[in-house]
Amino acid sequence: MAKVHIYSENLLSLEKKVMIYGYIRVSSDKQTVENQRFEINNFCKKEKLIINGWL
Repeated sequence: MAKVHIYSENLLSLEKKVMIYGYIRVSSDKQTVENQRFEINNFCKKEKLIINGWL
């Protein structure tokens, strides 16, 4: 039983180290940085993800 508890603590500490970066790339005149950021933010909101920074 103690091994499972230790393993859980290790998993939680690993999860805290994960960072998510949003990457915006505009490849046509019809796209804008603002539209790309909006769509990425909507996806992340649905998936319960938090973006730590943008590239």
